[in-house]
Amino acid sequence: LEVAVKTMVFASRLSKGVTTYDAAINEAALCKSLSHPNIVSTYHYDVKLMETGEVNGEHIALTVTEEQGRSGSGGEASARLSQALQQHDDYKLYLVQEL
Repeated sequence: LEVAVKTMVFASRLSKGVTTYDAAINEAALCKSLSHPNIVSTYHYDVKLMETGEVNGEHIALTVTEEQGRSGSGGEASARLSQALQQHDDYKLYLVQEL
């Protein structure tokens, strides 16, 4: 079975009135609920927390896995990077859809 993985970022600085996590879950629920011959099917979804910020004047975003947790892991360089990041409640939605 061939599939495509669609990703979407829900940024807290762009949301108004609804949490970014709720917006990501609502989008996933909507995609999974649609059933029509002209609409691709969504088989699975996952939502990951992201840390965003600026390092040396450059905007960056890191996806935080469940194993890493919100604080991250990986030594001194990772600790410096985590300190440099400005934390937001940003999320990345992964949708596994038919190709």
